[in-house]
Amino acid sequence: MGKVQLKKLEANNERRRHFTQVYRNLLQELTPQVVVPFVRHAGVSAAHLMPVLLPAGVNRSSFMEGMKSQGIQTSLHYPPIHTFAAFRGGKEKYFLPNTEEIAVIINFPLRGITHGTKRFNSADVAEC
Repeated sequence: MGKVQLKKLEANNERRRHFTQVYRNLLQELTPQVVVPFVRHAGVSAAHLMPVLLPAGVNRSSFMEGMKSQGIQTSLHYPPIHTFAAFRGGKEKYFLPNTEEIAVIINFPLRGITHGTKRFNSADVAEC
């Protein structure tokens, strides 16, 4: 199976790069307050993730639920490590404001800009 998938790798990467650019264009045009990190990264991305940084004050969980209700699955990018169970039960309490600030990064799907019959558009983002 791996060899078969490797033959499709470049085409799949290119398809995801295309979807990433569509997201970036839509978000910049219609929802500029949503930040797409790494836009100026000099390398060529495999575009395996489409992270976006939600504006300050936006509740990540509510936003993700709103997107889900519109038929668009999102996922948590990376939760702050100090919120993991291994760190919560100890004597030390961690205050990491910069980590908390960027904990609103979520991922949009890169399987396609459509989800079922629902076409993603950044108006969906603005509503959430």
